[in-house]
Amino acid sequence: MLSTPVRANNRGNNKGGAIMIISLYLINFKPFENQVFDLKPLTLLSGLNSTGKSSVLQSLLLLRQSYQQGLLPKIGLALNGDLVNIGTAQDALFEGAKEDSISFKISWKNSPEGIWSFNYDREVDVLTLASQPVAPEIYKSSLFENNFQYLQAERIGPRPSFNMSDFQVRQLKQINLDNFLQFKQDLLQLSPGNLVPFIHRFYRVNNFPF
Repeated sequence: MLSTPVRANNRGNNKGGAIMIISLYLINFKPFENQVFDLKPLTLLSGLNSTGKSSVLQSLLLLRQSYQQGLLPKIGLALNGDLVNIGTAQDALFEGAKEDSISFKISWKNSPEGIWSFNYDREVDVLTLASQPVAPEIYKSSLFENNFQYLQAERIGPRPSFNMSDFQVRQLKQINLDNFLQFKQDLLQLSPGNLVPFIHRFYRVNNFPF
């Protein structure tokens, strides 16, 4: 897995240049109990399967998608979204965790640190924020703004079902795009007499609120 560290837009210290993330600190997140990663202009993550390569990138993606969903800086961490799908809190917590919390810390060169701690609740897919909000300028970095590039190589094929966040549906009133496109495709193939039962079944299976 090859990645280049996310850069933050420096609006003061570097006369409009870019400052680099120099370290990422993960606590109780997936395979990492307490791990610091020092980042360079080009960083290569290598290792056997299930050693945490993807988890390193997922920590950054979780923060970004939570901000895009309006959950950061004040509400919490979205474990499922457009960038990454973890599942529920039990899938994100380090197996041998001694505390019921997950924490991320990002350090930028010549810039404030970002520290996020989240409460653990086994069945939820949005972890509530437990730490104080970070400095507002943190959210002006390219990790959270449009100057962000992420290429994903997915190795699994067609799926019989699609991931859906209960929080996105019930709280944010959002419909999963994949589910909606499949719904539209199936809808076009139905006769008028079957429309209402099909729509009711689709809403019930996907836990959409009526």
